[in-house]
Amino acid sequence: MIATTTNSSRPASDGPLIVNYGGGVDSTAILVGFAQQGIRPDLIIFSDVGAEKPETYAYLDIMDDWLQAHGMPTITRVRRYDVIQRRGTTYNTITENCIANETLPSIAFGFQRHSCSLKWKAEVITRYLRDWQPAAEAFATGEDLPVQCIGYDDSPADRKRRRKADSYGSTDKRRCPTMMWYPLQDWGWTRDECERQIAAAGLPVPRKSACFFCPASQLWEIAQLGADNPDLLEQAFHMEHLHLTGKHSHKNTTCKGLGFKFSWTSWCEEQGILTDGRIDRDRAREVYHRLNPGGGIAPTGCTAATYTTLTIGGEA
Repeated sequence: MIATTTNSSRPASDGPLIVNYGGGVDSTAILVGFAQQGIRPDLIIFSDVGAEKPETYAYLDIMDDWLQAHGMPTITRVRRYDVIQRRGTTYNTITENCIANETLPSIAFGFQRHSCSLKWKAEVITRYLRDWQPAAEAFATGEDLPVQCIGYDDSPADRKRRRKADSYGSTDKRRCPTMMWYPLQDWGWTRDECERQIAAAGLPVPRKSACFFCPASQLWEIAQLGADNPDLLEQAFHMEHLHLTGKHSHKNTTCKGLGFKFSWTSWCEEQGILTDGRIDRDRAREVYHRLNPGGGIAPTGCTAATYTTLTIGGEA
């Protein structure tokens, strides 16, 4: 049994209700809150960039079971499957994008705006919505516009993110004309409260959803990646190496690696996680627990969920 939240403040529209689901704490908390209030979304959509950690993919199956048990639609998983050809390179995932261009995500260069998220998540969802009949009908008439739910919690940092997102969205001609709703802020749910509500609903609290090579990762998350998914950390090292030694290396003046001001590879060598080109998982666990006391490591054998993807086409 789950407790009842405060009343919601949904925008004044009878259009379809859409939850942008990221597989992390905040968007999961929205669905828990909706279950408490008897609100049923019309669409729960997850944009797969092709670089999430296995634990995130596995959590999608857990959520699908929970959603079905609470009378909600399961997660619609969309992914960019058009092959992008640009400047002699070919790719259709963010990982392939970085490797083919011998570059790193924009945030590694000190840019605060996550253009990778716009390209690989926001644009993919926008394209899906333009073809999704309930939304397309609303766009055509301009009446009862869809309400898109965004998982920003009620912390000062996320309120600032909301202001930036609203400001950017108001000038972005590529965005669908949806009405944005931030339920967690209406309910006053901080990150800690979101985690408490998720646990009270009988769900495991999910890990942070992010690309395994995200430059915004904290040091303990790099160590955790080495402990849980050393093959992915090796891919991150490879990506970093290509950027630092490849065709753009002569331009590089400030970016030292995936950490912007530092190299993941060098840091892991300094910590003893990487020795003679091999990742020491036990040492990675030690570093992780030292940097994040009380944190957990994923159960052995946790693998990505099997899922069906929907094709999204169009120019990059």
